[in-house]
Amino acid sequence: MPFFVFVHDVFVVADFDQSDGDLRARTLHREALLAGFVPVMCASRSGADDTGRRHVLIRAENDEDRRFWAMRAKELGADVKLTIRPPYARHRDRGHRSLPIYPSSRHAVIDRLTNPIRRTMPPSTRADIFELVGVRGSQSDIIRGFANYAASGGWTVDEALLVLHDERLAIGRTYAEAVENRHHPEDDWFRRHVWPTAHFTVRRLRAAAPCVLPKASTRPTDGSVYEAFLQLAEDIGSLVVDMSVRELQIRAEVGSPRTVIDSLRRLVSAGLLDVVGDGVEIGHARTYRLVVRQDLGPEEHYREQALYLPMLAFRNTSGFGAGVGLTYRAIAVSADGLTAAEAGLVSGFSRRTVLKHLGKLVELGLLVAVDGFWRTTDVSVADVTPKSAMDARDAAAQRHQSQRELYRQVIAERRGTQDP
Repeated sequence: MPFFVFVHDVFVVADFDQSDGDLRARTLHREALLAGFVPVMCASRSGADDTGRRHVLIRAENDEDRRFWAMRAKELGADVKLTIRPPYARHRDRGHRSLPIYPSSRHAVIDRLTNPIRRTMPPSTRADIFELVGVRGSQSDIIRGFANYAASGGWTVDEALLVLHDERLAIGRTYAEAVENRHHPEDDWFRRHVWPTAHFTVRRLRAAAPCVLPKASTRPTDGSVYEAFLQLAEDIGSLVVDMSVRELQIRAEVGSPRTVIDSLRRLVSAGLLDVVGDGVEIGHARTYRLVVRQDLGPEEHYREQALYLPMLAFRNTSGFGAGVGLTYRAIAVSADGLTAAEAGLVSGFSRRTVLKHLGKLVELGLLVAVDGFWRTTDVSVADVTPKSAMDARDAAAQRHQSQRELYRQVIAERRGTQDP
């Protein structure tokens, strides 16, 4: 008997049943996450982790956002449902809508809904997911959420452990119980099994890719190969990726191994990848190492405003969807600007859709075309952002700031008590 997770009409559910459904689902999940939504990705049935079948749930409060994400999911080849009412659901008589995902137990439900995106999820997103499924997170999930929060804020492992060792805080008491239940040395367990490492570097690489790849090569296959490396590195949590050309060809959806080898040569010469091993030719070596670009100037590096604020702005502006924000971000992170075709390649929209987005952005005075390249103007996105979106962003920033101050105070106190 399948276990049903209750959902509401405000969710868009995309079912990817293709052989490469995992890659397509991750693309939709990443776009929704960048657009400021709370997407959930899970296996569509028990044992489907190796078959690529995935469900992606996106919470969208208004009809415009639901239509936008439903259309985007269809463009990626998914079967889309805006309401779910299985014919044999035992809860149907109670008026519930439910989604069958066929795990074996309630714990499997939690694991399938959190594991695919666990390494990039802040605590607020995790709380939303547990509210969605109607269950509370386990101790390991809560601690992992705190680890993601701390690592994304630039904390060291020792600073995070100082907070976890303070049982005055709820996270400290949870950590003490988890360590006691697992019978492992606390520091060793946290460092080896909880503390995230490589995926934060991968997130920085992925965010910087739109401004780095156009300088490295104009060929779209190079971006596909590079993205395949980033996805695998994020999955295994390591910057050293062992992959054959054939495996890379399948992941990157490239036509031939020869094309993959040519893309590898260009990526290595551009400094984005580095081959592990002496005297091993590209194309015959199996192991490659991702290299973090340290020479990105301030004008080339992605900006926080270009990452998050446009999605809030265009989601809450009448007549504009979140896709406009994604197109603006693709252009904003590139120092030299992008053509319409390049903007569509980076943002993932068709040429016709991108042209509509560009027209709206020009109307707002945010973009200007120079010699066929679209560039941002001096007008800030904040100038066209509704007050409600700005107030929501400021309130969230204030809550996060107070939480950071509390943690920093605890770290300072514990360091003072440990000094000789």
